[in-house]
Amino acid sequence: MTEVCEISDIFVANDKFSALRSKVISLGELNALPIICLEKNTSTRKSIDRFLKSNGTALSPEFELGTSELIVKFAERGLGVGFVMSGFAKEAVDSGRLFCIKTEMPIPARKICVAVSAGRPVSVTASRLLELINKDRKI
Repeated sequence: MTEVCEISDIFVANDKFSALRSKVISLGELNALPIICLEKNTSTRKSIDRFLKSNGTALSPEFELGTSELIVKFAERGLGVGFVMSGFAKEAVDSGRLFCIKTEMPIPARKICVAVSAGRPVSVTASRLLELINKDRKI
C-alpha cells in the first residue's frame, strides 16, 4: 500500500441556509436538513454512513446523485446541504457561493492509497506511476 493523499469531506450550503453559517451543529441535527449526497455504492457515501452509524445517527438524503459535481450544483441552487470531498467544493466555497457547515464532531479524514499485489508483477506503467507518487511524497 502506498498512501497518495489525505482527503476530507464537508457539508456545504448556500445562503438559503445562512442560519447555519455561524452554528456548530450536532450530527443528529443533520437529519433535519435536506441532504444531498452520493449514491450508496460509493466509497464516500459508505464512509459517511459508517461514521454516522458509529455515532448513533444516519443520513436520510433528499437527493442521492451520481457525481460530486452535481452535488455542488444542487447545493449552489439551494436545493439542500451537499456532502462532498472538500476539493470538489473548493472553488464554490472560495468564491462565497457556498459555505462549510461545521459539525460538533469532525468528520474523519480519509486516505487515498494505491495497492499492488505482492504476488504479481507490476506493469511498467504502474511502476512509473508509483515512482511519481513516491517522488511527490518526498517533496
